[in-house]
Amino acid sequence: MKRQPRILAGTALGLLMACGSAAAMPLHAGSPQIRSIAGHNTAPLILAQGEGSRGAEVLKKRRAERAEKKAREASEEAGREAEKKSEQAERRREKAESDAARKREAEAGAAKKRQAEAAAEKRRRASEEAARQAGKKQEQAERRREKAESDAARKREAEAGAARKRQAEAAAERKRRAERDAAENAVRQAEKRSEQAEKRREKAEADAARKAQAARDAAEQAARRRQAESEEASERERRVRRDREIVVEEPRGEDEPRRVRRAREAEERRVRERQARERDDDRDEVTESDGEIQERRAQRRLFDSAKERRNARRDREVDEVEIRPLPRNDRDAQRETIARQVRPFIDEDGVRIERRERRRERRPEGAEILREMGDRLILQFGDQVLVESDDRRRLSRGAREVYTEELRNGRTRETIIRPNGTRIVTIRNVYGDVIRRSRFTPDGYEQVLSYVDESDYDRLRDWRDPGLDLPPIRIDIPEDEYILDASGGYGADDYYAFLDQPPVEQVQRLYSVDEVKRSARVRDITRRVDLDTITFEFGSASIAESEIVRLEGLANAMDRMLKENPAETFLIEGHTDAVGSNLANLALSDRRAEAVALALTDVFGLPPENLTTQGYGEEYLKIDTDEPERENRRVAVRRITPLVAPVASAD
Repeated sequence: MKRQPRILAGTALGLLMACGSAAAMPLHAGSPQIRSIAGHNTAPLILAQGEGSRGAEVLKKRRAERAEKKAREASEEAGREAEKKSEQAERRREKAESDAARKREAEAGAAKKRQAEAAAEKRRRASEEAARQAGKKQEQAERRREKAESDAARKREAEAGAARKRQAEAAAERKRRAERDAAENAVRQAEKRSEQAEKRREKAEADAARKAQAARDAAEQAARRRQAESEEASERERRVRRDREIVVEEPRGEDEPRRVRRAREAEERRVRERQARERDDDRDEVTESDGEIQERRAQRRLFDSAKERRNARRDREVDEVEIRPLPRNDRDAQRETIARQVRPFIDEDGVRIERRERRRERRPEGAEILREMGDRLILQFGDQVLVESDDRRRLSRGAREVYTEELRNGRTRETIIRPNGTRIVTIRNVYGDVIRRSRFTPDGYEQVLSYVDESDYDRLRDWRDPGLDLPPIRIDIPEDEYILDASGGYGADDYYAFLDQPPVEQVQRLYSVDEVKRSARVRDITRRVDLDTITFEFGSASIAESEIVRLEGLANAMDRMLKENPAETFLIEGHTDAVGSNLANLALSDRRAEAVALALTDVFGLPPENLTTQGYGEEYLKIDTDEPERENRRVAVRRITPLVAPVASAD
C-alpha cells in the first residue's frame, strides 16, 4: 500500500519531463503539439512577433502549470486511486477482519458450543453418576429396608413364638394348677370322707362303749339324767317366764288369745319343719351317694336359702344347675338388669303429716301380726315368720329436723336433716317398704342408696319372695372366698378386699331393701362376713366394751369403701342359736344386729343410712343343733349395693 504513491509520483514526473522536451522544440500551428494543446480546453496560443522569448516563457510556464496541474490531477487521481485502493484494501481488511471476527465468533461459538456440549456432557455424566449413586443408595436403602423387615419379621416370629411358648407354658401351668387343685380337692374330699368315716367310726365305737358300760354306769347315768331333767325343767321354766314377760308387753285387746294361739302354732310349725327337714335328709342319705350328701351339706353350710325346707325340696327336684362365670365387677353383675334412668323425686309435691309412731299400718293380704315385742313386730306371711323394726329412730338420732310428707298412691316421704345440712330422704310405699332412699349433700349432690323403678312398684305390693324366680345357687369357688370368718384374725385390708368383690352371680333386677331382707336366695348372691368374734351373753343384745375393738378392722374397711362410693349399702344380719322361743329369738337377733350398727356409727363414725339391719333368729343356724352353740350366736355383714342400687348412680 505504501508503494502506490511513489509509483504515481514517478508517473507525474515523467509527464513533466516529456512536456519539457516538447517546449524546447519550435511550435508550429499545425504541429502535433499545437493540436494536442489545442485539443485541450485551453486558450489558443498567439505567437507575436517580438515576443518570442517571453512567449516561450509564458508557454513554458503554462506548460509547466498544465503539467503541474496534470501531475496534480494525476496525483489526485493517483491519490483517489490510492484512496480507492486503500478503501478497497480497508474494505478487504475490514472484510477480512469481519471474516476473521465472524470466524473468531464462529470459532468462539463453536468453542462455546463445544464447551456447552462439554458442560452438558459433564452434567449428563454427573447426572448419570448421581443417578447411579442414587440408584446405588436406593438399592442400599432397599436392602436395608428388606433387612429391617426381615429382622422385624424374624423378631415378630420370635416374639410370637415366645408368646406361644408363654401361652403354652401358661396353659400348661393352668392345667398343672387345675390338676393340682383337682388333686388337692380330691385329697381334701378324701380327707373329709376319711374324717367323716373316722367320726362315724368313733361315734360307733363311742356308742358301743356307752352300751358296754351301760350296766356298770347305770347309777351314774341315772344321776346325770336326773340332773339334765332338772336343768331342762329350769330352762322350760325360764322360757315360760320370758314368754310371759313378752306377753305382758303386748297391748291387751280382744284378739290377744288369737295372737297367742297363732304364736304357739308358729312355734309348733317351726318344730315340725325342722323335723320334716331332718326326715328328708335321712331319706335322701339312703339314696344319695357320699359325694351328693357332701355337696348338699356344703350347700347348706354356705347358703341360707339351702337351709329353708321349701328351697331344699325345690333344689332336690332340679337335676343340674349350670355354674356360670363369676361377674368381673358390679357393673358386669348388673348387665342383665334393664337400664332405666334414675328419675328425680325430691321436687314431688307432698303434704306434711304427723310422724307415724308405728310402722306399717297397712299390710298385704295374708300378713298377720303374731306378737309385739317392745318396738318390734313378729309377722307371719304364708310359711315365713319374720321380725320388723323401725329404723327411723336410729337414722334420726342427732338430726336437726325430721318431717314426713304424704305423696300420691299412699306413699310417704321422710326427710331427715342433719346439722351440717345433709338430707336423708326416704320414700316408702303404702306398706312401709323402702322403695327409694337418697342422701343429698349440702351442695345438692344426690347419692342413691337404694332404688326401685316405678314399673316394679306393683311387684312389691305382693310380698312375694323374688328368690322363687331364681334357680338354686351354685358356685365354683373356695368356701373362704364366699364366707369370711372373722375368727381368722383378718385386718382392714383383708375385709376391704373381700367386701369389694362383686356378687357371685348375675343380678336379674334391682330389689328393694325389704325384698333382700325377706329373701335368703337373693341375699345369697352376695358374699358374707361372719363376725364370730362378737359374742353376746345368753339372751342379751349388748356388746361389751372390750369386744367393740374387734369391729375396728371391719369398720375401717367399710369406711374406706364409703369414701370411694358414698352410696354403698351394708346389711347387718343378726342370728341366735336354737335355745328358747323362735319368736323371742327373732326379736333378740334383730336387736343384736341393731347393736352392731349403732356401734359402727357411734364408735367408728359410719353413716347410719348406709347400714340396714335384720334379725333372723334361729332360722339359719351355722351349726345344725338344738343345743346352745356359740357359733350360732353371731352377726353377719353383706355388701348389698349391687342388689339395691344401679351402678351408674355410684359413678
